[in-house]
This record gives sequence, structure tokens and C-alpha cells, in this order.
Amino acid sequence: MDHRPKSSGARSAPARLLCAVLLALALPLSATAAAHASTPEQGEAAVAYARQQIGEPYVWGATGPDSWDAPGLTQGAWREAGTEIPRTSYEQAALPHKVQRDDLRPGDILVFYNGGHVSLYTGEGRMVHAYRTGWPVEEMQLNEYWWANLTSAVRPG
Repeated sequence: MDHRPKSSGARSAPARLLCAVLLALALPLSATAAAHASTPEQGEAAVAYARQQIGEPYVWGATGPDSWDAPGLTQGAWREAGTEIPRTSYEQAALPHKVQRDDLRPGDILVFYNGGHVSLYTGEGRMVHAYRTGWPVEEMQLNEYWWANLTSAVRPG
């Protein structure tokens, strides 16, 4: 015997709301993230801030303003652009809005070595990053080595 209540086919307002919430939760994260990706203007603002840091020293674990590590620099640049992103390179690499190499735009975060290093794409095949002790924050051309070690790219938002 079927003990389910009979339905007239119409759902109550609470039932419709519950269905909408469940559907939203079931959407792929990339679909919802794409709708909230940063704007080109935010990316340009992040790049402008990162460029202001050129010459500052690399210090492991530093988050500015007088010294930086790689994810500290990308986090600080995006904070200045009005967007909070996670602290570590691995957390930044896991941001949901992935970007293909041909679709890179200034401000995108370049992920190297499966999350072991990040930098900020500045456009025209260039990046700004804080690489390691003894090297200041610099902007450089992405050469063959860097392209070969690029794991992914993400767009904050």
C-alpha cells in the first residue's frame, strides 16, 4: 500500500523554495563560480598593486606590505582590488574558476608545480611574482621553463 500523500501536482511555496535550494546546491561549482568571476578592471587593479611591490624582498610567509611570499603577493594584490582570496598557494590553486591559457587576462593567478608556486599574470606573456629568498618581487616574461611548469590558471572572484 502506498502511504505517500496524494498530490495535486502543485507544490506549496515552502516546497518550491526547498527544491530551488536543493537545485542550487546540486549545480557544479564551476557553473556558479563562472557567474561570479572577477571583472577585467579588478584584474588590472590587482596587477597595478603587484607592480608597485616590485623590488620588495621575498620572505617566506610574508604578506606585505614590506615583504612578500608568492601567495601573499597574489592575496594582497587581489585584496587591494576588492576581492578576498585564500592565503596559501594550494588554496589559491583550488579556486573554482579555471582559465585556459588562451583565455588568460591580467590578474589571473598562474599556478605552477601543482600549487607549489603562484604568480599574477600581467598580460602579453608576462607575470609578476615573489619567487624565493634572495630574489625580490619581479615582473618577467614567461619563458619556456615557466610555461612548461604551468599547472593551471584561476580567476578570482
